Amino acid sequence: MVIVTRDALSGAWIAGQLYDDRAARLQLQQAHLFLSGWVRRKLGQRAVREQEYERMDPLSSDFLNRDRRNFCIFNKQILNITVNRKRSLWAAHSVGTVNVSLATGESKKFILIAGQDPDQVAEMLRRIHPATRIEGTAPAKPLAMEGNPARRRRFYVLCIAAFLFFAGCFAYAAVQRNDPGQWVGAVLNLLGAVYCGVRAAMRPERANALPNERTSAQDSGR
Repeated sequence: MVIVTRDALSGAWIAGQLYDDRAARLQLQQAHLFLSGWVRRKLGQRAVREQEYERMDPLSSDFLNRDRRNFCIFNKQILNITVNRKRSLWAAHSVGTVNVSLATGESKKFILIAGQDPDQVAEMLRRIHPATRIEGTAPAKPLAMEGNPARRRRFYVLCIAAFLFFAGCFAYAAVQRNDPGQWVGAVLNLLGAVYCGVRAAMRPERANALPNERTSAQDSGR
């Protein structure tokens, strides 16, 4: 999370790439089915860290010393700030980036994620650096699969067919080679097919029900 005040830009590490459930599902794909408990624990730890930082003074030594990745950049150290509306490939659901150039020659880059508006972020950053620039054009949003029930169902049917095919391949190899280890692959693929069947049977609004995102997911401000 990044906190913007009139005097400084303070940042605290609260989560990595798995900053919310939607990002975890996108990156873990079918493994999310087996790692859901671990994901919940990670997201719970993130929520605790976020609450702790919200109660702290972002300019204090306690804030900086809590994690080696935390930082504080005073406005006198900033040469320029550029907000770009183009998405970054480094984070799921990215909606843009913020690049901060420092007087030392260094630069810091932050990724904006879903729920954040690059134009609003640029306006907020002008509180600390009035010459903040915004550039780039946001790409058109892709058609949401969950908003198209027929397309969504076809996708899961294809996934079920693929999982069953690979499950059959593993089972055939287990029988032909007398290799019990191949049954593990068969079972995992069968579980994947079951998972896709459950998702296909769910109503779109249920399948789309994800926890509300907090503003400060990967790098944000207030």
